[in-house]
Amino acid sequence: MKKLRVVLGALVAMLLTTYLVFFATSPSPGDGYTIDLEGLRGTAGTDELPTDVRVLHVADGSMPAFAAVAGAGPSSLNAVYASFQIVTPDAGFVIVDTAYDRAGFDAMGAGAVTTFHDDAWATLDKAMATAAAIVVTHEHPDHLGGAARSKNPEVRKTGRLLVTQAQIDFGVKEPMTGLSAEAVKDLTPITYDRLYRVVPGVALQRAPGHSPGSQLIYVKRADGKELLFVGDVAWNERSLDEGRMRPLLLSLFLGEDRRQVIDQIGALQKLRKEHPEVQLVVAHDGDALARLVGTGAVKEGFVD
Repeated sequence: MKKLRVVLGALVAMLLTTYLVFFATSPSPGDGYTIDLEGLRGTAGTDELPTDVRVLHVADGSMPAFAAVAGAGPSSLNAVYASFQIVTPDAGFVIVDTAYDRAGFDAMGAGAVTTFHDDAWATLDKAMATAAAIVVTHEHPDHLGGAARSKNPEVRKTGRLLVTQAQIDFGVKEPMTGLSAEAVKDLTPITYDRLYRVVPGVALQRAPGHSPGSQLIYVKRADGKELLFVGDVAWNERSLDEGRMRPLLLSLFLGEDRRQVIDQIGALQKLRKEHPEVQLVVAHDGDALARLVGTGAVKEGFVD
């Protein structure tokens, strides 16, 4: 009996250690990443700024809190898979993130907890073909997949689809993204060291970590409102509130650099404190997005 208790105790200790290491532990934010807000503002410029920021829900659903934030419980968080339209004063627009099409949605196997909106995808697919530019926060299937899988080759023209070589490389390698080598053989990637201007009022800052091609996307509107699209640095604002990132098991699955990601979370925490005028857009946080819509910082639906 004593031997059995020892064995059971060792087993419990092993299971507890496994849980703590792979599901409950997050590194603490450091100072390894800096958001160059003044640089982004300067790169974006002050003339001919965007007039509107709009959102299209391609899919809605939920995710468990413990998947988004290490150590969180089993409660459910509202999740969204969206695309954004930055409307410019010349009646053109820039697309930020392209979600995925129905085939990409099915490939990711999210149907049990997420609902795909075919009408929204049709709207997005049409809009991408006439966008002045398309940029993505990173190259994962639910952000680049829509542009990658569109059956309209106009979407992937050089000068319209502004992707980096790192984003192309992953998109071609990852089957769920659906970016074929043939589709991008004539596509010239953009190159930049730290900051890049897309159009007046829209600028990029490199932020590798969640993926090699991850980047922040800054938008300044003509009315002075500022937004920063943070992609998947965090899946939910709770990560920014608590200074905790995804659990280790998911980081290993995603192949992300945990130190880079947690330092970016720390930088976003600092930005929120020092510059509350800059509103953060956390890609998959359905509740946070609803609050942005409620304040008028983002409007529902794309315009033609």
